[in-house]
Amino acid sequence: MRRLFLIAVSVIGLLPVLGSGTAGAGPVGGAFVVSSPFPGTGEAIACKSTAACVLLGQTLGRTGVLPLAGKWSPTATGLTKSQPQSRSPIGNQVNGLSCYGESCVAVGSVSNGVTTTVHRIDVLTATGWKSSLLPAAHRGANALYAVSCSTPTLCMAVGTVATGQRSSQTHSAIVSLSVSPQGDISAQSLTHPQTGTIDSMTSISCPMASFCVAVGTTFGGPGRQWMPLVETFDGTTWSQQSVGGLASGYLLGVSCSSPTSCVAVGSTNGLTNATTRPIAVSYSGGKWTGQILNRSGVALNAISCFGPQVCMAVGSQSFGLATVPQVFSDQGGAWNPTKMPALPAGSSGGEWRSVTCLNANQCHLFGTTTRRGQPTVLLGTPTGPNLRAVSPSTGPVAGGTSVQLLGINFSRGMTVRFGTTIARSVHFRSSQVATVIAPPHVAAGVDITVTTPFGTSVIAPVDAFTYVSPTAPGTLPTT
Repeated sequence: MRRLFLIAVSVIGLLPVLGSGTAGAGPVGGAFVVSSPFPGTGEAIACKSTAACVLLGQTLGRTGVLPLAGKWSPTATGLTKSQPQSRSPIGNQVNGLSCYGESCVAVGSVSNGVTTTVHRIDVLTATGWKSSLLPAAHRGANALYAVSCSTPTLCMAVGTVATGQRSSQTHSAIVSLSVSPQGDISAQSLTHPQTGTIDSMTSISCPMASFCVAVGTTFGGPGRQWMPLVETFDGTTWSQQSVGGLASGYLLGVSCSSPTSCVAVGSTNGLTNATTRPIAVSYSGGKWTGQILNRSGVALNAISCFGPQVCMAVGSQSFGLATVPQVFSDQGGAWNPTKMPALPAGSSGGEWRSVTCLNANQCHLFGTTTRRGQPTVLLGTPTGPNLRAVSPSTGPVAGGTSVQLLGINFSRGMTVRFGTTIARSVHFRSSQVATVIAPPHVAAGVDITVTTPFGTSVIAPVDAFTYVSPTAPGTLPTT
């Protein structure tokens, strides 16, 4: 179900199964609860903070497919839906989403006829979504599948571009986007045609303006088969990279936690569910190395990394015509499936299409199921606690300071620690608010953590608390 341009595939030999990392590595993301908030298909999710996310997908209108977006907060039950502009009565696809600060950019395609689509860009402004279309040089498959913004005004998008009317003239597209505060787009396009090949880019990650990684698949060359495609950007030039350890396959998602650590995921191109395996390609030590994970019928669509090879990847597992959402976590190259809770009542299978991780226990999943006979968005949210603020952030070494904790997923009976010292007086107010009396501690800076049955909050700058010694009588405070 993952978007790939429709080109007939030749018969491919079976790939060997490689190792899948060290067994027993802990999962990433913690425990989840899964809900189905509204009818439609879920394509992408991007979170600006633990309390502010944007959702992107499609819904079926009277004349065709319409884009659908919404603002959602894990700290609230409500969802504010919005309708980006319909640019065609035939079909509007929105596939990729990236947010930087308050700026969000979505990409996709618009159908202008039976065989023609053009690139679509949507920018979220203070007044709503503003849509732009990029002109196509030729009729055929012109679509953008992913976007990554390294600043509020600079983004890179990837997809396919038609250099002719035949499928053999479809190539990767990389588009540099300049975004104005008013939502206006200035675009510069690059195509990557290679003699005798057909290729497509499906995902991109730009941790900084001078470094990006785009991934996809290419067909042709030696052996005439599908091969993983990786290109990197150094601020000036895009260049193709070699990938070791894989004989063929598709790459569908990539995430870079830094310019020196990236992980991409996808699947082998097995002819049956039994011969299809998920694949992972990691960039470390200046080289790209691939491995095949030993899990039949699984394709991984997207990945989010928040540290060097500390990632969560999502997709689906196929059984005949049915699919089941799947989640894998990666810690240092050790890949393990994560057990998910049951789907909402009335749901029938489905897949995860997107994931965004803010820290180790705050990964949000987005996808689609069939519920009561119609496509419905799936939303997977973590149940582990997370701190957003502590006030005040200083107190005396004797303890006794009343500290207010703001966050998400608090629960009665939760444990609060100041460093390694357990606070004995904790007052639960709501799932987002608690107060605690600081215990005695030597003069030092500590991190406040919250533990519930669903996990422990991840250490971050917002949870810092400093114990200070009292000023001796007759002396002036030091500065």
